[in-house]
Amino acid sequence: MGDLNNNFRLKLREVFERIKAKIAGCLETARAQGEIPEDLDIQETSAFILMAFEGALLEMKITKTTDPHKLFNQMAFEKILKASSGI
Repeated sequence: MGDLNNNFRLKLREVFERIKAKIAGCLETARAQGEIPEDLDIQETSAFILMAFEGALLEMKITKTTDPHKLFNQMAFEKILKASSGI
């Protein structure tokens, strides 16, 4: 729909920017607590997490399973972020 209606596209972008800001806030907190590295690019990581999550949501609709969500959680939180923390 965003490709057909510019106002809708702009609103979606605004919502996505707010979501990324919330994720970035969580990552900043994690960095302050020593849970992720100081040199992790917070903005890039928050954008990646949102894009990966949105992809998982789309795949769940297509497959009608929760497997994509499980994989997203495993990769994002148990592998990528956990591995970057050195824990």
